[in-house]
Amino acid sequence: MIGGRQAKDDAGAAAPIERDGMRGNGETATTEEAQWQALLAHRRGRAPVRPGEGALADLYGPLCALPAGETFAVAHLAQSLDGRIATACGASRWLSGDEDLVHTHRMRALADAVVVGAGTIRHDDPWLTVRRCSGQHPVRVVIDADRRLSAGYRVFHDTTAPTLLLAAADCARDGERLG
Repeated sequence: MIGGRQAKDDAGAAAPIERDGMRGNGETATTEEAQWQALLAHRRGRAPVRPGEGALADLYGPLCALPAGETFAVAHLAQSLDGRIATACGASRWLSGDEDLVHTHRMRALADAVVVGAGTIRHDDPWLTVRRCSGQHPVRVVIDADRRLSAGYRVFHDTTAPTLLLAAADCARDGERLG
């Protein structure tokens, strides 16, 4: 995921999943959502974030505290306890639980873009949007140097977020814009 310190709008998605109104860290879902909204406001340049103002501020605050104009890149993946990123048969979905999925969506909400390779699109057909928390959808960037992916994948026909396809110039198809 790639981000920069720039203004983002208030576009949102469904509220995070909660269990009996409590989170694993003992905070209520309402308190956690208030902390998240404060972080999003800071990310949009509207409010300060101070360390020690809750678990979410401690975790995501450093990404929101970058000076204007600075960028950041974060590598994020799900991994099983034995260090694998897929099962023996190649299935890579749902290696992690609900809490990691919410974390992933929060990281997306803080990022300007999410970058994946053609293999991820081919094997997982991901949405790459923000659905488990409030926040703006990042631009989806797909690297497919040989331009082998078909248009049938979600990122190419779902209009929830823009998608940028990166391919070698000699692999561009008729009508595609080069830049």
